[in-house]
Amino acid sequence: MKLSRPPHDRWCSIYEHFLSVHQSVTDDAYTETTPRALRWLTTKAHMKGIKRASYRARLDALTITDVSWLPYSEHRVVRSFELISCYQGQLRWGHVVVYIRPERVVQQFGYIQTIPPPPVTASLSCDEIDERWMLFGDHLAPAGEICVVLGQVTVDYMEWFL
Repeated sequence: MKLSRPPHDRWCSIYEHFLSVHQSVTDDAYTETTPRALRWLTTKAHMKGIKRASYRARLDALTITDVSWLPYSEHRVVRSFELISCYQGQLRWGHVVVYIRPERVVQQFGYIQTIPPPPVTASLSCDEIDERWMLFGDHLAPAGEICVVLGQVTVDYMEWFL
């Protein structure tokens, strides 16, 4: 089973977090009441000339000020935080399997960001993945403390991040 992210999700994350990496095209039909990933047009017609190596170089050149650390804050007024967003583990859509690691982005959920644990490497069977999803409440990442100041991180986080 190959682990990957659907291309649409990957580009939407880049558009939201790294505004200077690519000139993004917004969908005129987008409304804030729909999922945020639908804000961006990611068809081949809108993404001509994208090369993996050039994106890697652009991402490597980013500085702390180039990153949008709280890209969904204005969207949260319309679509509130749901506990299921803290589900951690593998999800699948057909034969595509992705790792979900919300502990890496708890800051975006309004919690103090801590240093996340090392990457997960174990793979589950499709039946195990489905069973865990059905019992998602047993597989939630610990969110930690709620931010007092928007975008708050632990004292050691930025040193680890850099």
